[in-house]
Amino acid sequence: MMVCRGPLLVGLFLCLLFFLLPSFVAASCQSFESPTPQVKVAKVFDGDTLELKDGRRIRLIGINTPEIGRQGRTDETGARAARRLLQSLLEASAQRIYLRPGEEQQDRYHRHLAHLYNADGENLTERLLAAGVGLQIAIPPNLQNLDCYGQAEAEARAVGRGLWKGSDFPLDVSRLRARERGFYLLRGLVARAKRERDRIWIDLQGGVELWVHNDELPYFGDFKPELLAGRPLEVRGWLYPGKDGLRMRLRHPAAIRWLDR
Repeated sequence: MMVCRGPLLVGLFLCLLFFLLPSFVAASCQSFESPTPQVKVAKVFDGDTLELKDGRRIRLIGINTPEIGRQGRTDETGARAARRLLQSLLEASAQRIYLRPGEEQQDRYHRHLAHLYNADGENLTERLLAAGVGLQIAIPPNLQNLDCYGQAEAEARAVGRGLWKGSDFPLDVSRLRARERGFYLLRGLVARAKRERDRIWIDLQGGVELWVHNDELPYFGDFKPELLAGRPLEVRGWLYPGKDGLRMRLRHPAAIRWLDR
């Protein structure tokens, strides 16, 4: 039996997540395909990054959670809740998990990219997305469980769970500050789009430039930038300052949700 400890509200939050989570995940993500050695977790940094006893740092594939504030920065909204939930899921598995590495196995920070499973074969990214503590991300070539992760997020969104209960989520492009950085879910309107050399540019009203590199255009199918002007959309990804304003690179169509006009 699980015993819920800690401050009343935190304890109640985590207890409800544990007892209700199985009911809000309709289709389980693909489990590990063959027996792999169990590994033990030493530390949880935030809702999507942890460190193993053997020293490897693991970045979960398919999800981005709010950042814990470090070096004087404040926490992003929901960061502590995401970390607490991942810690609780690991505690329920005695800190022992299985890893399923991605096709691309490390990121530029030398973190190991993997899907995580508990002792019962449950996918932890799916559990986190279903609780609404993070957003799905799709970064080629690590696209395993893409549909399943999308469904888990959609279910959380439909009932306003976790981050999805926020009134400013998604954030309108007009509310961004100059030289903003970090991961955002934005809502905006396409001002213009054009093809230029090795990429496609999609300019949003309000000064955000989205771009898709030609190498990743095959994921987008029959992409016609000339038809995009005036279309409203939601878009997710990492913002960074560009030459003429804020920019965001789109790696996969899962980053875009086209809205009704």
